[in-house]
Amino acid sequence: LSSSKITFHKGFENVLGFSDDEVTLETYLAQFHPEDEALVNRVGKYSILHSINNPEDSENNVLHISFRIRKKNNDYIKILSQSCIYEVTKDGVMISSMVKLRDISFLDTSNIVEWNFEAANLDIELFKKEIYSDNNLLFTLREIEIIQAIAKNYSNSVIAEDLKIS
Repeated sequence: LSSSKITFHKGFENVLGFSDDEVTLETYLAQFHPEDEALVNRVGKYSILHSINNPEDSENNVLHISFRIRKKNNDYIKILSQSCIYEVTKDGVMISSMVKLRDISFLDTSNIVEWNFEAANLDIELFKKEIYSDNNLLFTLREIEIIQAIAKNYSNSVIAEDLKIS
């Protein structure tokens, strides 16, 4: 992590079609599907930050995340990435992580990024708020009121009357 590079890799050719010599951290990250990239990066970022900020219990932290990634032939496949801490300092601070990739296209062809972060001392609600904080900018407060009413199965006329809108 401190060097921001992949120090060991094996099997990328089997999964993505790239020879091990072609794989760098930059080339790997550049293969994420554009629609998945931001969320995958945010989940990764906040899971690493949690591990750094909670070093005493971070050795057993595991992040599972599925997303689309481009193979060398430009086809996208769905992969499941499992990340865990591989090496820590004597103080328990993370130095490196191990990431395993598996092609799960035969199981899942959806366009949905799914994730699960298992970590000690994790406040999952706060973690989700950090990850999805950009979504707070998508709707105005008034639009959120309308969406909440729709979610409660209110009819258009009830929503209009309650919110005093036409």
